[in-house]
Amino acid sequence: MKKLLLTFLFPIFSFAQNTIEDKINALETKRFDAMIVKNEAVLNEILSEDLVYIHSNASTDDKKSYINSIISGKANYRKVEIIDSKVRVYKTSAVVTGHAYITILQNEKDVILNLRYTDVYQKINKKWQMVSWNSVKLPAN
Repeated sequence: MKKLLLTFLFPIFSFAQNTIEDKINALETKRFDAMIVKNEAVLNEILSEDLVYIHSNASTDDKKSYINSIISGKANYRKVEIIDSKVRVYKTSAVVTGHAYITILQNEKDVILNLRYTDVYQKINKKWQMVSWNSVKLPAN
């Protein structure tokens, strides 16, 4: 009987564990898409008021300056290709580590950035929001 009970409970437990990870992955996709199409409303929804965004060139932004750079075209994201990512959940925090190719328009040319990144989400008022981003450029092969 115990074995049968565990057989039924394990899939339920696994589903519950994956739900938050899936939600964070969906938010990441939604955010990357919003960056490309310059969707200010979606960015405002996903990004926390106390966001710290550290770019691969070591420059930093807060929420307002980061969104403004996207909407104004100063930061012109063209494509985001996630190579791999892993979400780890710690109660009300989630840490995403990954590898991505991010294409930006720079001097009227597409430039592909090969990046490793760490992204942190926090559950704030029952809603997951991004509080931190830090990325580094990988050396060219």
